[in-house]
Amino acid sequence: MQILTLELTNVKNYEHARYTFTPGVNAIVGPNGAGKSTIIEAIGYALFDALPYTAAEFVREGTRTGSIAVTFLSDYDERPYRVERRFGSTNSYAIYDEEFQARVCDGKSDVMASVRRQTRTEDAIDLA
Repeated sequence: MQILTLELTNVKNYEHARYTFTPGVNAIVGPNGAGKSTIIEAIGYALFDALPYTAAEFVREGTRTGSIAVTFLSDYDERPYRVERRFGSTNSYAIYDEEFQARVCDGKSDVMASVRRQTRTEDAIDLA
């Protein structure tokens, strides 16, 4: 899997941010408190349902709902997909096919099954 973009809205200290990643290794640099860990946590939460604290703590202070969108290139069919996750007072979790602009699936169990398929990950492996 190659992550192509990450978009954050009302996530921790980010009001809105969009990052584009290139093939190969990407470095995330910045001073303490700049939000480097938040970038990694957001990717983990969107793709693997892994978050080291509650979703409520992940929402930017003073707002009610946060969202993450991760676009990635699939290992399964080498096509781009976008995972969108909203959390806080409004919750949703879905995957979209970027080429066809269509929803592939929604709901945690279906999204996690699709991520497993797209990353060619065995069921026995804990994604979190």
